[in-house]
Amino acid sequence: MRLAVFGDIHANLQALEAVLGDAREWMACDRFLCLGDLVGYGANPGECVERVRALGCPVLKGNHDDQAAIDDSLEGFSPLAETSLTWTRRRLLPEQRDWLGSLPFTYSSEHCEAVHASLDQPHRWGFLFNPDEAAVSLRLQTRPLCFFGHTHMPRIYRQRVADRVLERAGRWIGLGAEVQVVPDERLQLEPGFRYHVNTGSVGQPRDGDVRASYAVFDSELRTVMLRRVAYDVQTAQASILAAGLPKRLADRLELGK
Repeated sequence: MRLAVFGDIHANLQALEAVLGDAREWMACDRFLCLGDLVGYGANPGECVERVRALGCPVLKGNHDDQAAIDDSLEGFSPLAETSLTWTRRRLLPEQRDWLGSLPFTYSSEHCEAVHASLDQPHRWGFLFNPDEAAVSLRLQTRPLCFFGHTHMPRIYRQRVADRVLERAGRWIGLGAEVQVVPDERLQLEPGFRYHVNTGSVGQPRDGDVRASYAVFDSELRTVMLRRVAYDVQTAQASILAAGLPKRLADRLELGK
């Protein structure tokens, strides 16, 4: 199995199409997993929802999906996010909003598990920016590999697991070993470790690299690769401006911030 894991699309159809094309044509991925935040910020929320739904893959709920599905106050969101979500609510079909609202917070399979933000209260949308914050989520991890997003910054954390704990409990929880940042973009999964992999953002990277970001997991080789893909940034920007959304949302796409 070659699994493409992606999220934080944020209604950027050009970036989404580039990632899906790269995953199929260059990485030979045969399965997909979406970590959420399909909408918000960008100009094509409905199109991105339908494109992901057509994959027939597991899809998780992100905080923007959660708010796009309801009509509650957007207090706590930044002015840019509030403006874009108000616009997005008007553009989505009622059925699309219902579907976003029905998405689960977490996913688990034989090979991995996933969450949009953190395994620690996934509905509270906590950010994991450093090893200390990642440790909270790692303690609740029940598979050797977990994918997440939300920060828009690709990163891999790992933690050593004590064999005696595995033999006794049969679960990957309750361990306090040091959490390390893995600097490599390609990772070979090693026995005795568990990994927390942030796949970065498809539609709005914030690590200074304007290219779309996603991850590829090969279940046979036991490898994870963080992958960057160039896309038509100018068309995505033009779509945002044509929709009447704030210019800042277009500008940040060419800054990667």
